Amino acid sequence: MRVKYRFSWLIVLVAIISISVIGSVNVLAGNSSAQNAKTLIRQASTYANVVQRDLSSLSATFGTIDINLQGRSGLLDLIHKALGLLTACVADPQDPTAVCEDSVRIRQFRKLLEQARLDKLGALAANIQTIKHLLDKTSVSLSALIDRIAALQQIDLINHNDVQFLQHNVANCQKVMTIIGSDVDTLSDQLQDEDAAEDIAAGKADDVNEFLLLALGDANVTAGVQTESGHLQNAGAVLGEVIRSNQDTRDSIQVCSSLISQVGSLLRDLRRFCTFYKCSIQSTALSEQSLRLEGATSIHAQIYTLGGTLVRETWATSDTLALNSTSLANGAYLVVVTGVSSDGQIIPGKVRKVVIVH
Repeated sequence: MRVKYRFSWLIVLVAIISISVIGSVNVLAGNSSAQNAKTLIRQASTYANVVQRDLSSLSATFGTIDINLQGRSGLLDLIHKALGLLTACVADPQDPTAVCEDSVRIRQFRKLLEQARLDKLGALAANIQTIKHLLDKTSVSLSALIDRIAALQQIDLINHNDVQFLQHNVANCQKVMTIIGSDVDTLSDQLQDEDAAEDIAAGKADDVNEFLLLALGDANVTAGVQTESGHLQNAGAVLGEVIRSNQDTRDSIQVCSSLISQVGSLLRDLRRFCTFYKCSIQSTALSEQSLRLEGATSIHAQIYTLGGTLVRETWATSDTLALNSTSLANGAYLVVVTGVSSDGQIIPGKVRKVVIVH
């Protein structure tokens, strides 16, 4: 059949060399729009990688916050230890008149609370500043990424569905980042806001720092067990909310990371096949088992895995080529098509993504 159609490897090789070197047809090497598309895809890939690294750093920092909150000698652990010292100091911790008069235990109690305030709250404040910096950095990178995708849409060389997929994922990640930013502000206020003196004076303590200050202040006067326990229990309750919110935020980061991972994967596919012809990947369903190249009298198709491995080649001596998928495993493939016109001119085709399901 190949001899009859006289569509040999030599012709295909000459065709490819002609496309790559001469640039006499509308191929990437001779098309400024396609060159721009290559540049934009490369830049978008770079920004997607930057976002992934920043998201990884965000997740790690929230992990550090979790350790400072509830790890060994974390903020919650120190509060529980202080509460244990206090309740062990009296016979009946539920007695509203019970007072701890053990000076050694009171000093240990105060030391634990000072450590909680100065060391752990200070470390958490530093963690939050790091997170805010990373959020700002990620926001800039996401904006740059969405700008590159919008520019690709303007060039109109990338399949519309692919562009929409990229835009959708990045936009959703931006929304997630906005929510995380709001959650971080709330977390910061729950740990330590800027109006401790006013809140305490008005009897409206509402964050961990203020409840610890109340406990320390009362310990200076008298270590009334029930009152002190109330302050520490209130601090623990706020911390419980912070810990739950922190876990929810870490889950949100994973959602965003998954979205950007999909963006990066598609951009890598586009970039890998951007050197072919029109820098375009079109998706086709299994039912569309034929490919047509207008103006061609002969067609040559190469079928690749998404990893770039050539798995099949096929030829036809018309403008339409039937795809035989019987021996291919289920999955997604990329089909690279070239054609030759009646006067011997090379006709570039688009790269198509084919999904095979037997």
